[in-house]
Amino acid sequence: MIENAPLAEVFAHHLPLVLRIAGISAFAAIGLQAAFIYIADWLQRLGGASPAETFKVTSVSMLLVTPVSVFFGWLADHVGRRNLLLASAALGVLGSVRSSC
Repeated sequence: MIENAPLAEVFAHHLPLVLRIAGISAFAAIGLQAAFIYIADWLQRLGGASPAETFKVTSVSMLLVTPVSVFFGWLADHVGRRNLLLASAALGVLGSVRSSC
């Protein structure tokens, strides 16, 4: 008996779920990019900060991500993961639109 590749079966039977997960992952990756890479570059180019100063800022920011992540994990357990994810996505979109105006 010939079996299909597991990856092909996932795409064949669960494509909408795969696309939703890819979208969520892309949203998280964009947030990480903005928070830790773009801001460091912005601080150096426009803010006149040294690379050492931007390293300190991003290091402290990364340290603060852990307790914040734990808090939002707890919050998701209480208000629901879907509601929290939708609210954070909406705030992210509103923040990016507002900052570009």
